[in-house]
Amino acid sequence: RDWSSDEAAWEAVLASGYNIILAPNSKMYLDQYQMEPHKDSKFRVQEGTVTLRATYSVAQLEGGDQVLGVQGCLWSEHFVEEEVLEYQLFPRGAAVAEVGWTAKHHASDFDDFLVRWRRHTSRLDRMGVRYYSGSYVGNLPEMPPPEFDGGWFGDS
Repeated sequence: RDWSSDEAAWEAVLASGYNIILAPNSKMYLDQYQMEPHKDSKFRVQEGTVTLRATYSVAQLEGGDQVLGVQGCLWSEHFVEEEVLEYQLFPRGAAVAEVGWTAKHHASDFDDFLVRWRRHTSRLDRMGVRYYSGSYVGNLPEMPPPEFDGGWFGDS
């Protein structure tokens, strides 16, 4: 993570030559609200919004061999119940897993992901896992933004 600035240009990150693990704040910080307006959330959590679509869109970032993987961040020190953790993790945790473990050309169809996610919810229901089940669409620009928001790890 580049803690020295709020944002880092994606081109600058790649030009650094470091191997990186993608963890952009705008896509991979799962302790933030999943929807807007925030008042629709079951729980009060970290300000900011990271939709399921935004999390899944991390697969669109081009980094070649420098990108070693992705990291979903879920800071839970203020969660008072396990239910809050599960609600914040799912379904975005499933999106993190898919873009992290699936070949890029297979991890680019959000609508196809939603079909698989909806099938998976019956398993979670049987296990008693509580998950966000509202709107999964959120806002996503047509192209990934040119600025990367600084959420990266570099090896030194």
